[in-house]
Amino acid sequence: TYHGYKSPKSQLTITEYKDSDSSSSSSDSSSDTSDSYNATEGENNAEKYTYGDFVKSDDWVGKSYHISKAEVLQADEKDGQTVLLVYTDDDPDHTFMVAYDGKTPAVEDDYVDIQGVFSNRQSYDTKIGGSNTVPSLLASKITVTGKDSD
Repeated sequence: TYHGYKSPKSQLTITEYKDSDSSSSSSDSSSDTSDSYNATEGENNAEKYTYGDFVKSDDWVGKSYHISKAEVLQADEKDGQTVLLVYTDDDPDHTFMVAYDGKTPAVEDDYVDIQGVFSNRQSYDTKIGGSNTVPSLLASKITVTGKDSD
């Protein structure tokens, strides 16, 4: 659970983050096949689908996805885990929440390349009192590729 993140760029606050259990009731969580990143699937999904496809349902849970260029809105590390809010397509409305088991050098305004597997969509409260639901990825790899020069 992460409390109190703030982003001056998009005026939002995440008051709570909990990763939902995405496994189905018919199998136990020790089978990791649906949680493993598949490079071919990740690239194909990145080419075929748009942000709008991912934001409207949890049908993508367990599927691989590769974000080749995202800008970090927020980065939070706690207890050896990292949670990033990133946006794609140069559009802050195309936000993903990314959870990574480990630390990363990524900070606000960095550009990152992310390989991961979709989890359930996550919701957070915005600073202006609204709520936003975004696609969520469990990242297997995050690479910093540059920094916003603005």
